[in-house]
Amino acid sequence: MYAMFFNGHTMEINYLAHDGPGTDCTCIMYPTAPRTMHIANGFRSTNPFFVVSIVYPMTSRLLPNVPPLPEVYEDSTISITNERGAWTVQYRHYAGRTNGCFGVGWSVLATACQLRHGHVCVFERLAPQDYRLHIY
Repeated sequence: MYAMFFNGHTMEINYLAHDGPGTDCTCIMYPTAPRTMHIANGFRSTNPFFVVSIVYPMTSRLLPNVPPLPEVYEDSTISITNERGAWTVQYRHYAGRTNGCFGVGWSVLATACQLRHGHVCVFERLAPQDYRLHIY
């Protein structure tokens, strides 16, 4: 499956960017910040994933932009888990754009995971509406 994502420019994303079961998958977006790029390049998974750099407002009031999530529709909920727990977060699609954001539930997750400015989050897709969160 291919999708378009706007991240300073339009690009094609391949959600099936691996050769088959058991092979590493690549990041589904092109991170631009050096630290984020380094983490994305070093993350190994057989599942597609995307990376979000946390800036100060995202820990309290700003919602992170995320790429289009395959098989997740506007105002759908997704499940995000890690070693600290599980959260239900709303995916909101921006009208007229190819990307969206996390909405209701994000601030609860950010608080529970103690996200801080400078953290980099990797969201690994386990199933269409299930993601595993890795924090660096």
